Amino acid sequence: MEEYTETKITESQDYEMKLTEDFIKSLPKPDRKVLRSELYQYPEEGLKYELLDQMRSYNILEFDPNSNINGSKHYKGTFRWDVEEIDNLPIKNEINIKQLKQVLLASDDITYEKAEAIFNGDPNFLLATMSLITSNYTRLLTEIESRYMHNKDVKDIYFFRTDFLFTDAEEIIFLTGRTLLQELADNSQGECAEEYINEIIDDLDSVACKFNSGLIGKFARRRSYLVDNEDLVQEGKKAILHTLKKFDIDKGVKFSTYSTWWIRRYVDRYFLYNSSSIKRPIYLMNALYRFGRVGNNLRKENAEEPTFEETWDYCIKNKVKLPKNKENFKKAYLQNKITSLDDESVGSSNSDGDTPFYNYVEDKSNSMKEEKKDIENKEYVNMLIDLANLNDREESIVKMRTGLIPHHEDPSAVKYTLKEIGEIYGITKERVRQINNIAMRKLRKAVVILEHNHTQ
Repeated sequence: MEEYTETKITESQDYEMKLTEDFIKSLPKPDRKVLRSELYQYPEEGLKYELLDQMRSYNILEFDPNSNINGSKHYKGTFRWDVEEIDNLPIKNEINIKQLKQVLLASDDITYEKAEAIFNGDPNFLLATMSLITSNYTRLLTEIESRYMHNKDVKDIYFFRTDFLFTDAEEIIFLTGRTLLQELADNSQGECAEEYINEIIDDLDSVACKFNSGLIGKFARRRSYLVDNEDLVQEGKKAILHTLKKFDIDKGVKFSTYSTWWIRRYVDRYFLYNSSSIKRPIYLMNALYRFGRVGNNLRKENAEEPTFEETWDYCIKNKVKLPKNKENFKKAYLQNKITSLDDESVGSSNSDGDTPFYNYVEDKSNSMKEEKKDIENKEYVNMLIDLANLNDREESIVKMRTGLIPHHEDPSAVKYTLKEIGEIYGITKERVRQINNIAMRKLRKAVVILEHNHTQ
């Protein structure tokens, strides 16, 4: 430790600054990771759980829309720490307040190296500070969303609300803190400690998702004409979580730039795989997408529709990635161009000749979008529920997700969230989603029966 420590001790405080920004910058990137591994070991005295719970209890972050950074279309710089409250925190014997203020009140010219130097290789300071930050941001975001967005359908939130954006300082502090927390979790001793640290990381990731939701809406809007909005938004969230896990603060790349690439990839892949009723391998859907884009360009250049052969030859000449088997790809391409379900499927035949294409297509006539419109009619839904023969839990979850059961704690909320339902039933959010999907499939069948009876 001696070779990279620098001691600064004043009469007013016995705070020893061990790390400096210049020292971290001087290290090759692999050595920085080695340094973190050495510094962020599980404390010998264990985690200070009482201090961490105490830090989570302080509400000292405020939302000030008037402080929005000029020129920003989103809320940026509107989360403000109460400096007076920070100075009066009763933790001076546990946490250096000056060091804490350096993190919370960091200026936008802060670097990742400077942020890491402020955390100073101190696991307890890192945990206490990030506990304070994540709990305050989570609380404030929840309050704001409840106040302004309770009357929006889940699928609409990301398309009509004003989104939040990190300032440069917030982004760097969050991502530096996450990197160091992950290092500490990897080096932690005991399942309990690791679980506690990972809980803070999960809270941090949730905040980061909300502060990057504007990027999700941007790409989801482009694809929402054939795929449900909510599904695209969920893919965007997965992309941000993936980005958070992969992001490397030592590479000098902005998080928004890196996450944009992954969001586009996740949303596009989901769109390609789910926009058609004909399920094909994702590599083939990607190839058809590239092939179609080349065809569109050739049509614009030559003012006429190119043939399959012309488009194929152009792709091969310009090294556009396509499957090797030309004939099989041509069949898939021609099937992709079929516009009528009564058209004959290429390469498929029965005793009477070619088979109409609708025989191979999943029936999606009663789409989820139509169900969501119908589900607003409570009388209609109750009729469907009876007809669908849902069990008690399926019925309750559907009603809680559609607002037929009023929210027991927040009367202004239109519906229960997946997390809230999971807590009521003691199951995970994913399990709630699965049960809801099963119930919706039963309701789809009930819709078909109901409409069939109505037409007779």
